[in-house]
Amino acid sequence: MSSPDEPRTYQVANPAYVELEQLKTAVEGAQDSLKTALRSASALMQGGDAWTGPTTATTFAQEIQGRDQQLPGLVGQVLQAVEDALADCEPTLTRPLNRGMYE
Repeated sequence: MSSPDEPRTYQVANPAYVELEQLKTAVEGAQDSLKTALRSASALMQGGDAWTGPTTATTFAQEIQGRDQQLPGLVGQVLQAVEDALADCEPTLTRPLNRGMYE
């Protein structure tokens, strides 16, 4: 317990850290749907149940399929980038006077 003569020091959550944690939670919550966001479009294009044709449609179908295959890795990279930013975000607590530095 501090004496009445000592200044009171307290810390509040670092706003940047709080926002990064919220972003991490949002990405984690959406990662399954993000990873498969193009799955049905890719399946429709590959199955010929959508736009068809010998050149442009085939190229588009290949593009959709390639992006569909890349999405899980890209979502993982985003999540890793947020986790890295959280690890580098110091301090996790700050005095209220320092809060402006993070805004």
